[in-house]
Amino acid sequence: METDLITVSPETPVVDVHRLFVEDEIHGAPVVDDDFRVVGVVSALDLLRVVGERYDDFATRLDDVTASDAMTGIVVSVGPDATAAEIARVMRAQRIHRVLVVDGKELLGVITTFDLLAALEATESAPQPNPRGTSWVSR
Repeated sequence: METDLITVSPETPVVDVHRLFVEDEIHGAPVVDDDFRVVGVVSALDLLRVVGERYDDFATRLDDVTASDAMTGIVVSVGPDATAAEIARVMRAQRIHRVLVVDGKELLGVITTFDLLAALEATESAPQPNPRGTSWVSR
């Protein structure tokens, strides 16, 4: 789980959201209000969608569209005790690449498909118990 979160406010212009995505090499971010409560999630695809459907003039699109215009207001989240399997099921069912980890209204972190792959890789390379229970062996 990533806990050093990059977030945007609902008022952030999409051009600034896009710049942030490029500079930090990310594809999405939680949208949070002044109290750091999650109000949505914005992805690179959301940016493309909202700019393409809202205006005919590209310059106008960049000036007028904010993160709140582009974000998905339905937040898919899991609790801090969710297992990797539970998180994977949520991602597959919702057809998404990131879920927020929320405890009550507090945003704790973000888990991406890359985080799940890293956890799987770590599990596969960790020492495994010998079936006879006598020693540890690596696969």
